[in-house]
Amino acid sequence: DEEKGKSASIEAGAASGNLLFDGARKIGATFSDAFHKLKKGIRGKDILPAFPGKTGDKIRIDGKRYVLGKALAAPEGEAHYLEGSLNHKPKFVWLFAADQVDRYELQRGALEELAASGIPHRKLVAANDAGRMLVLETEDYSSSFQLEAGKDMTYTQAKALPDLLYALIRKGKTADISAGNIRWSHWRSAWEIQDAASFEDGNAWDVLGQWLLGDQAEKFGVDPVELLRALRGRYGPDSPDWKRLVKEGDGIAAAKRLFDELGRRDAARPPPPSLSFEASPVSKESLGDKLVNDSQMRRRFGFSPLKAKGHNLHFDAGKLNTSVMEISPKGEPWVRKISSKEIIRNELFMRKIVHRWFGAYFDTPWSMASYSGSESYMMMEKVQGSHFGRGRFTDGQRVALAVLMNTFGVGDVNLGNIMSGAGSNKPILIDFEQALSRTYPVSNRIPDAGILHEMPWVDTRGPVDAEDYHVGIAQWRELFAKPETQNELRTMLRESGFAEEQAAAYLQRFKANVGDLPHTLQADVEFANYFYRAGR
Repeated sequence: DEEKGKSASIEAGAASGNLLFDGARKIGATFSDAFHKLKKGIRGKDILPAFPGKTGDKIRIDGKRYVLGKALAAPEGEAHYLEGSLNHKPKFVWLFAADQVDRYELQRGALEELAASGIPHRKLVAANDAGRMLVLETEDYSSSFQLEAGKDMTYTQAKALPDLLYALIRKGKTADISAGNIRWSHWRSAWEIQDAASFEDGNAWDVLGQWLLGDQAEKFGVDPVELLRALRGRYGPDSPDWKRLVKEGDGIAAAKRLFDELGRRDAARPPPPSLSFEASPVSKESLGDKLVNDSQMRRRFGFSPLKAKGHNLHFDAGKLNTSVMEISPKGEPWVRKISSKEIIRNELFMRKIVHRWFGAYFDTPWSMASYSGSESYMMMEKVQGSHFGRGRFTDGQRVALAVLMNTFGVGDVNLGNIMSGAGSNKPILIDFEQALSRTYPVSNRIPDAGILHEMPWVDTRGPVDAEDYHVGIAQWRELFAKPETQNELRTMLRESGFAEEQAAAYLQRFKANVGDLPHTLQADVEFANYFYRAGR
């Protein structure tokens, strides 16, 4: 009976997914427990030098070994070293004297809180409380990563500074972000806080005052009004957070002067385009962007679309998941797209979106879809036209395209997927395969012009102003938030074949995308202007 019970327990363990080796583990214990005990034993005890240590001392913390390298200048009660082994990326080792427990605990606690916040900082790698030792990540201690008075920041560095300010303010935190306590991370393209002890609760002007209320910005070639403007672009001028920031600066004379100058510069710019969210006209013959079964499809067209032969319209040899062909069994040309259900579903939903709210700015072929696993397909009207050229968008079209593509997470938006129709000044959008993604502000893109070409809402022949997008974004956010708009979106998702729980999840994703639109477009604008400045 005992053997039977043991056998049953082993079988139950196997069925539940527990790892068994020849059925020999003890009941009630896990392999994971044994592994961690073994790993802890192999690691051995931590090895720490007595304060203040010396170059060449060997250290072991949590099983990892370090060597104290070059000694650096340090305040009384502390010892600073570069990590000297060749087995690690550059590290910084920080030792505290026995009477500096409070300072050690403050630093470690702040580092852990910074790590949870996501705010860029010199990250904690290892720590030993008994020995009051911290090992931190660092890139380099050469002067090229430090700010020097009289030496201007690069364009990339200047545009990364408001990211740090924004991150602190959004968390309701402040820290010492003076020139001596931030370093440029070349690989992350971000300013990182070095000494974390000053990280604490604070308001917006505790952060901004360090750069905007004195002359620190000008010392490094940064226009304080442009810095404030870049910060506003990340919030959006209509956002409650920006309005609160402005209100907090009301009683500060220097802040008021900056806001007044920002207002004067705004007034000197041409007014930004206003958007109108109109539906496309629907003709009696329109396919209606409907989801139908294969039988209904055959009745609509008078032939079986999947059996019709034609000629290929897709000339990307590496494109194996999609077939796009022109077919005309009865003389009238149509475009048939065969792909997975997920791709055809994206296409159908996005065409509904364009026709419902963006008809004043774009055309897209009306469609009809049928789902059947890997041979799901869509029939579309044939577009007569040529590829749309760079720089041909009107300001309103650029703003509408930015709102459309970033709200609904559409990727691969290159000019090869945008057509110019005969007798119309409206671009024709023809490809929505990569859609419904979460879009995030990206402030540290690799400066690759190929990326820019997939962002035609900012890919222009001249500099771009984030202010061009503010009004259109605010108008779309107001419309998007209305209950009737949310109900329409849910209906479109359901009509496109999404289950109710999927529709609810996508609505939440679109909401997050819309919330990030100002910051997303600010990052896109700054990325585009990098190339304009480089090519001047």
